[in-house]
Amino acid sequence: MSTVPAAVVQPLSAACLHAVHGAYAAGLIAPVIIGDRRRLESLAANSGIALPDWIFHDTGSDEAAADLAASLAAAGDVSLVIKGNIKTDILMRAVLRRRGTSGEGGRLSHVFAIDMPSVGYHKRLYVTDGALNVSPSVDVKEIIANNAIDLLQSLGIQRPKIAVLSAAETINSAMPSSVEAAEVAERIQARALALGPVALDVALSSNAASVKGIDSPVAGDADLLVCPNIESANGLVKMAARQPGTVIAGLVIGGTYPIVLPSRGDAQRSQLASCGLGRKYLAWLQYNDRRR
Repeated sequence: MSTVPAAVVQPLSAACLHAVHGAYAAGLIAPVIIGDRRRLESLAANSGIALPDWIFHDTGSDEAAADLAASLAAAGDVSLVIKGNIKTDILMRAVLRRRGTSGEGGRLSHVFAIDMPSVGYHKRLYVTDGALNVSPSVDVKEIIANNAIDLLQSLGIQRPKIAVLSAAETINSAMPSSVEAAEVAERIQARALALGPVALDVALSSNAASVKGIDSPVAGDADLLVCPNIESANGLVKMAARQPGTVIAGLVIGGTYPIVLPSRGDAQRSQLASCGLGRKYLAWLQYNDRRR
């Protein structure tokens, strides 16, 4: 993969700056730093990080930094955006304003990618949507799932195994998430092996599936969890983050460019993993764009 210009918005923590420097050193990105240059240079000096000859845009506020990053991305001057120490809502408001002005369609959604060696799950697990879509309808959940399928296919998982979560495996009208999970699973079957409604234990444990009498290739082997709402997805990921050795990457997808969106408190490894995930997804977007 070639090096691409990336707008890095307010990288004002040592973990974030180390991750950006690591992505630069690996040839993934050419950073375009947007934010408070004085604070950044002080942080770099105190952290022992040598700043290469990067492009800097000195801005006076988080809002101004977010607006500039969104403008550069919309104009094609940068190929992806990396969130630093700025609130998600400030950055995403700027992105959405710029998308509205440009007429760009499609719903954005967020995916977490989780490696949990201490828990013993046998592969990387993807979770959506724990950051953007608060209480999605069935139609929105279908879009969220299809965005995530695009991401997984960009990583070589052509027919991912998807668990659409609820609290149980039976449809219950008193539990709307179970009704919606069944419908979403049915709608995405053409692109994935989908099971829903399904509880978390069955999605991740073949033993739990056996005890409950659930026979599905998804049970105990899910690639992706589609959660009922933002609270359940975010809480699940925050619990995973507390396990030793866990690495979590975060990415906004569904638009014309990826937005690397880790949590501000993420460790350097997780922030670097987010950059790598964003670069891989961008390569897939660019490949498909060339084929059109």
